Amino acid sequence: MSIDPTRLEGETFEGRSFTLEPWMAYLWMEATAGTDPDGDELGVPPTAAVLVAREAASLSTIENRLRGGEWDEPSVFLGGHRFSFSQPLSAGTTYRASAEIPSVERKFGSSGAFHVVTVTYDVTTDDGVSAYEMETKLVVRGPEE
Repeated sequence: MSIDPTRLEGETFEGRSFTLEPWMAYLWMEATAGTDPDGDELGVPPTAAVLVAREAASLSTIENRLRGGEWDEPSVFLGGHRFSFSQPLSAGTTYRASAEIPSVERKFGSSGAFHVVTVTYDVTTDDGVSAYEMETKLVVRGPEE
């Protein structure tokens, strides 16, 4: 059973270093059709920012907390991502990220109550230069009310 998401509002998650290895960048590019019509590689696609932030700031830790430690609990869903890049992602670069949960909103829909949890990430290169900011919205279903 998921926990009350409002308990995480204002919490910060300090990240760690994470290197975007060339093989990871290649696989992400292949999975997201990161080639132009002539077959030339475009480099690291911007959507790989999700992988970097998730690994460096441990989004899985945040999701685990929201699920109450029960990974088979189907209560946490992705609502979307928003990015603001300071520089393109680069294979072989080491990044560092931190995350914060600035807001949790309780909403009501046709299926009952749910929460929208906003998670913001600040991602830098390992030497402290800003790489991008990312905002993720997670939808957390609560128990039937």
